[in-house]
Amino acid sequence: MSSFVVTDALRETLAVFDRQRPGTPLTTTEVATELDSGRRSTFEKLDRLADGGYVATKAVGARGRVWWLPVGSAALVDQLAEAAFLTLDPDGRVRYVSEPAVELLSLPAEPLLGSTVWECIPEFDAAELVPQIDEAMVDGTTTSAELRSARLGCWLQYRLAPTESGLGLSLRDVTERMVRERRLERYELIAEAVDDGIYLVDQTGHFTMVNDAYAAMTGYDRDELLGAHVSLVADEQTVETASEYDELLRAGDRETGRIEADLVRKDGGTVRAEATFAVLTDADGQVERVGVVRDVSDRLRRERTLKRQRRELAALDSLNTVARKVTNSVIEQSTRQDVERAVCEVLAGSESYSLAWVGDVDRASGTVTPHISAPTTAATESLVSDPLSTGPIRRATHTGTLQVTTSPASITPPDGWDAHTDTGAFRSAAVIPVVHEATLYGILCVYTEREAAFSAAERDVVDGLGEVVGQAIASIERKRALMSDEVVELEFRLSNLGSLLGIEMPADGRVEIGQTIPLGGDEFLVYATANDAGVEIVEAAESALDHWESVDLLEAGPDVHHLQVRLSEPPVSAKIAAFGGSIQQVVFADDMAQFVVHTDPGTGVRPVIEVIDETFNTTELIRRRQFTRSEATGPRSDDALQRLTDRQRSVLMAAHGGGYFDQPRRQSGAEIADTMDISTATFHEHLRAAMRKLTTSAFADV
Repeated sequence: MSSFVVTDALRETLAVFDRQRPGTPLTTTEVATELDSGRRSTFEKLDRLADGGYVATKAVGARGRVWWLPVGSAALVDQLAEAAFLTLDPDGRVRYVSEPAVELLSLPAEPLLGSTVWECIPEFDAAELVPQIDEAMVDGTTTSAELRSARLGCWLQYRLAPTESGLGLSLRDVTERMVRERRLERYELIAEAVDDGIYLVDQTGHFTMVNDAYAAMTGYDRDELLGAHVSLVADEQTVETASEYDELLRAGDRETGRIEADLVRKDGGTVRAEATFAVLTDADGQVERVGVVRDVSDRLRRERTLKRQRRELAALDSLNTVARKVTNSVIEQSTRQDVERAVCEVLAGSESYSLAWVGDVDRASGTVTPHISAPTTAATESLVSDPLSTGPIRRATHTGTLQVTTSPASITPPDGWDAHTDTGAFRSAAVIPVVHEATLYGILCVYTEREAAFSAAERDVVDGLGEVVGQAIASIERKRALMSDEVVELEFRLSNLGSLLGIEMPADGRVEIGQTIPLGGDEFLVYATANDAGVEIVEAAESALDHWESVDLLEAGPDVHHLQVRLSEPPVSAKIAAFGGSIQQVVFADDMAQFVVHTDPGTGVRPVIEVIDETFNTTELIRRRQFTRSEATGPRSDDALQRLTDRQRSVLMAAHGGGYFDQPRRQSGAEIADTMDISTATFHEHLRAAMRKLTTSAFADV
């Protein structure tokens, strides 16, 4: 036993028993709690003390064990450990002082002998020591405490314990331990103050210390983690990687290590964490790994969000470039087919999309017929299908809004594409209504191989393509109709007008609809003339039809009244004009309405008929004829009107319809400007510009 060395760590463990009555058994867990240490490391210290004969032990139950300090052995422990010690009589007088004690106290031995310990050693206070001596003599209580010696400039630990002949007072210089403990306390305060998790792991991979942040991160209580193996919160691969770093750190090949892995929580969930660790050596020479763990879930989410945003910005920049190319391409085309081909080629030739096609919509038959596609290997002759019953094409044609699908097969023809088209690579597709001024010209479908395509920003871009293409087609159709000498005239009759308006139609009522003027958006002005009974029909229409916002009487004549109607959605004349047609005459009389429509033979009459049928479900086509316009000398008035801007044309038509050029005027310039929601100055500016262009055209050859 004399060769056994009692380290500071073992003395701290023995001190736990000093605070108990000699012979009191303690479990390993109780000693670990007193030491604020892990159960495994505490067991190892107790086992070493038992091997040295300083404590006794025995097994309890299948796996338990208790430890105790034998009665009368406290002073012996100090002597065997070669500690500084004194023996005292029951009154506290010094009977013996060891040489190590003389050296430690820096006092000669002779003055100490025979004196009370509080008289000869300044560090002791009788008020504290006398009660402790009484307890030791009466109850056999061992007292252990630390005190600061300003004289010696160190910390002393003393232990007062009963012996067979009196009392034993052992002394130790515990300055290093106290400094270390206070430093550790500061470290622990810091560890608890930070948000990061901090842990200590011994050489066997068991936790010896964790802070509250680490416990919260894992979902376990601190007591559940202390003494547990790291595999409780880490998978096999992570444990193996950490062990490899541990070997490098212990060998001095690295100063720190860092890994990123999932922490396994108590509830079975995981937390993505980054651990930075190093190795520390404790007072017993035991090497432990200290780790600082940070939850990086938010950081990774931010990084993923940033990467996604960068991808989206790059894609959006590319899409804006594509949109500009589409716009520039379509305005250069002279036919509808050229417009549709240009947009398909630009889209399919971009990095964003792989396939594009344009198709006609036939609501009567419930079919869509693709007729232009790019790349051209996707032959369109096999692309006739019936997609209007369900799916995104139906939703797009019925709502007039962009539809996106992650199942491109839902807008693939029944017979599929040809062998050159790799449809398996498509991830999503969009159906874009080709619309202008509420008129549907067809659909544009685009397919992409990109993941997570058609974000909100991308949808805004591609949705605008439908309006760009629709406006280009409408302009071409309108120009072709105006320039053509061949005209198809269609005459329609609407029966049961009174039932539609919910009134008893006056027998002699008559209304003639004149010019329709777009004001922008879905606002329109319509000018009409009516007899007395016809005014009742117009007023009834205002009450029955929600989009008839107001009816104003511009002039009341003896036989004919001039009216102005404000609408909040496109009238049938505006819808027909989108296909290059024009309404020549609309008359309400005899419980009927008759329409005379002129259109270009090249446009076809089907779109016009569809517009009429969709607007009025009791309409019948009563006459159709084709004729040639009479040749006129000089430039056509239609040619001159084409030179006007949309605003100039609207102002000129409003002035004409509102009777501005009549004598006397039915409406002043200020009144017409107010109706059009523009200033009087703006009205006169546009009117003068329109008149200047018309007169220049009229007198061009004079």
